[in-house]
Amino acid sequence: MWFTRRKPKAGTAATLDKVEGTPASSPSGVAWSDELRQDLADARLSVDPPNAATFQGRECRFFFITGVGKSGTNWLGNVLNLHPEVYVDPGEFQFQLLWEQGLRTLCEPSWQSGHYEPYRQAARMGIEDTVRRMMLAGIGNKPGVRFIGDKSPRPFSVLVPGCPIINLVRDGRDVIISYTYHYLRLKPGNIQWWPDELKDRFPRFAEDFHKTEDDEIKRRVAKQLLSEEWWVRFVANIWARQVAEDRKGIFEASVDSPETPVMTLRYEDLHADFNPVRSKVYKFIGADPALAAGASHKSRTLPGFKQERVMNFYRKGQPGDWEHYRNDVFDRVVDECAGEALVAEGYGRDANRDA
Repeated sequence: MWFTRRKPKAGTAATLDKVEGTPASSPSGVAWSDELRQDLADARLSVDPPNAATFQGRECRFFFITGVGKSGTNWLGNVLNLHPEVYVDPGEFQFQLLWEQGLRTLCEPSWQSGHYEPYRQAARMGIEDTVRRMMLAGIGNKPGVRFIGDKSPRPFSVLVPGCPIINLVRDGRDVIISYTYHYLRLKPGNIQWWPDELKDRFPRFAEDFHKTEDDEIKRRVAKQLLSEEWWVRFVANIWARQVAEDRKGIFEASVDSPETPVMTLRYEDLHADFNPVRSKVYKFIGADPALAAGASHKSRTLPGFKQERVMNFYRKGQPGDWEHYRNDVFDRVVDECAGEALVAEGYGRDANRDA
C-alpha cells in the first residue's frame, strides 16, 4: 500500500500520509509544494466538454491511452513524450477506479443522497476535476507542455468526455508471451487477484526462472509455463475478454459520447511504419508532428530493441515473437479462448492458415 489513513484529530479532516520508505515524489520528479497547490487551485477547468484547462498561464488539453496490459502503452507514452508540448506521466494513474469504486460507492446505494440529482452529477464533475488536476500536477519539469496524457493499461471507457482516446491493440499471442515474462520477472509480483489455482502453481516457475542467471534457461522456463493449459487459458481469456469489451465500449462511445475522439491503433502498425503512424497520433491529440524529436534506442522509442533482455521491463518488442514459443497446447488453447477475438481484431486464428 502506498498510503494509509491516519485517524483524524478532533475537529480536523482525515489526511493521507505516505507509508515510511515510499518515494517523496512521483516518477515525474515533481514534488508537492505550496506553489503547486496554489497553481492547481487557480487552474480554470473547462466544463462542456471537460477536456481542457488553463494552468500556469497556458491552455492544456488531455488525452488517454488504453489497452490490454503488455500491448505497448509504455512504448507509446515514450514516443509521445518526444514532443516538447506533450507529457505522458511515466507511471500509471488507473483513473477508472474513481468511477468503479469512488462514484459507485458515493452514488449507487439508494439510501445515500449521492444516488439522486443534483448530487450524482456534482460527484461526476468532481471526479472529472480530480483527474485533470492530478494530470496537471506532474508537468512542472517540462516547460511548454500543452497536451497531457495518461497511459494506464485499462479497459476502454470515456472517463472525461471530449478527451481523445487512443486504444492500443496488439496480437493477443504476443501479449501472452510478454505477460508471461513480465510476471516471471516480478517473482511473482502482485498476484492477489489471481485464481487460487494459479497462486499455487505459478510460484515454482518463478522460482526456477530466478535461480539462474542463464537467459537460455530462463527462456526454457517460460516455454514450459507456456505449455501449461491453465496458464495459457488464463492469459488468453484476459486478452480476449478485454478486446471484445473494448470494441463494444468504442461503439457505445460513438453513440453516447460523440464529442470524444477515438483512435484504434495497432501495435504492429506503429512498429512497421513508425514515423508516419506516430505523426498521425500527434495530429490526433492536436500536436504538430514537426516539433517532435527523433526516436532512439536510448529513449526506448524506436521499434523493438537492439537485443532481447529477458529480465528487463522492455524485453524485446518484436511482433510475431509468439511463433518461437508456440506448442500444441498453446495453439489449441489460444484458438479456443481467443480465436474469434483474433479474427475480429484482424490477426487471424493462426499464422500458418487463413482465418
